[in-house]
Amino acid sequence: MYSEKLENLIEAIIADGEIENSEMVVLKRAAAKEGEDPDELEVVVKGRLAQMKKKTAEPANLPNGKYGNVMLCPSCGAQIVGGKAQCPECGYNFTNIKSNSSAEKLAKGLQELVEKENAKELGLVSGLSNFYGTTLGSWIGKKDPKAAYIENFPVPNTREDLLEFLTSVQSKAKKPSFFTRGRVDLAIDHAYWNLYSNCINKARVSFKDDPDFRFFFEDYKHR
Repeated sequence: MYSEKLENLIEAIIADGEIENSEMVVLKRAAAKEGEDPDELEVVVKGRLAQMKKKTAEPANLPNGKYGNVMLCPSCGAQIVGGKAQCPECGYNFTNIKSNSSAEKLAKGLQELVEKENAKELGLVSGLSNFYGTTLGSWIGKKDPKAAYIENFPVPNTREDLLEFLTSVQSKAKKPSFFTRGRVDLAIDHAYWNLYSNCINKARVSFKDDPDFRFFFEDYKHR
């Protein structure tokens, strides 16, 4: 549309997503030197900038809401990356996002592990492992698969889900002591404690001033 030199100048000015007054003065001066209408150029450049921002905020062919690790704020439309619990642009709290409850997912995953264990025909070894509350492999250093699943379960990102999840996990979490650390029969209790700790850390970062989380902060502090 414009000369190569002018187009390059336009691209350089709008590259950071903003146009300073001083930059617009330089651009208009360059346009006038090439015989272009400075005011018309300003309208064109602002239109290009608006289009660029729109493409950045709404990726093509992806619906509003949650997709992968990217979310669009339903309040201001800002693009949120990395599972934020609150929009950094407008402060909107992400609640009621369409997703299954994390507490339900954890319970379902553990049930599937139990069913797999029950389906194995281990004879006497199975009977002994059930008696001691773990698998034989745990006695030789192999971690209980249920404990590993709990400990590595992802922490919820949204406020409502995290509150529900903390309520579910809190009663099951037992903090390891000097005398109980490493005990195989308490592996699941300690795994819940590690998961509870991860949830508390997440809440402290995302909802540190939220009164609904205060109970959990105090509970964790005095364990």
